[in-house]
Amino acid sequence: MEDNEYHPEFEPSKASKIIKNVFKYAFFALIIFIYGFFILRFCTSEPDTKIIWTPEALQAKQELGDSFKVYTQEQHIFIDEYKNVPVADGSDRTMRYGYNISIFDIMYFPATKQLQVTVRYNKSIMEDLMDEYGVDTIDGEPFLYTLLLEDGTRISTYRYTATSTNRYYFRYLIFDNVDLNTYELVDYNEENSAVVDEDGKILAHETTSDGGNILYDTDEETGMEKVYKINYVYLDTYFMGDVNFEEAPISCLLVYERDIKFKEVNWKKAKENTSVLIPSPAFIQKD
Repeated sequence: MEDNEYHPEFEPSKASKIIKNVFKYAFFALIIFIYGFFILRFCTSEPDTKIIWTPEALQAKQELGDSFKVYTQEQHIFIDEYKNVPVADGSDRTMRYGYNISIFDIMYFPATKQLQVTVRYNKSIMEDLMDEYGVDTIDGEPFLYTLLLEDGTRISTYRYTATSTNRYYFRYLIFDNVDLNTYELVDYNEENSAVVDEDGKILAHETTSDGGNILYDTDEETGMEKVYKINYVYLDTYFMGDVNFEEAPISCLLVYERDIKFKEVNWKKAKENTSVLIPSPAFIQKD
């Protein structure tokens, strides 16, 4: 016989209903979070590390085999005051803007004397540039990139390839004729070295402007010290509509510092990029 009577004791309590709803909405929130995370990751993710294989690098790799080397350094130092850049021309210039331009995947190819730098900047920079310079559109490449070496040499020609994500633009730059290993031989001794201990052992051959000690490699054949000419390299970025090397760039980033040891890149496992390289844009330097 069926029991059609109402049994309130079997009704879910108010508390159990609340707990059930909490778990239900928490589950939905988790799904939305995970979905949003992957969407955001897709929109902002950086391309995989790539080596840009120029014809010169491919030829050197074929000729040298396992002796072919690629080195990297990680640099993320933004130079807030351009006057602090230790270059031979004695520049005393301060930063003007401070656009958010970053660099990574710095690669050096000693055999071909080529330096690769990957540049990333937010797409919103285009609006900032138009506001800054009072223009309605920016056609072509917005920026000119130059390498500034410690001895004052500026390299303003390069080759590049480009890609982008939903949020960022990427430029893979290749600079030629970058010789980081040029040096002169100096015969240091206890009298002309900067720091020696009480036994006369050389602790430092020279000191930096902030008092740091500088040691140099010793040439095995002569026993003299190799004093390298290039200890710093910077990437200066200029707006194509306002290129003036006598004024500060819109961004100055440290690309290479000799005190930071190179790491060898396993180029056999790195993703190769053999895209067609585009010559750097022509520019007119303002007086």
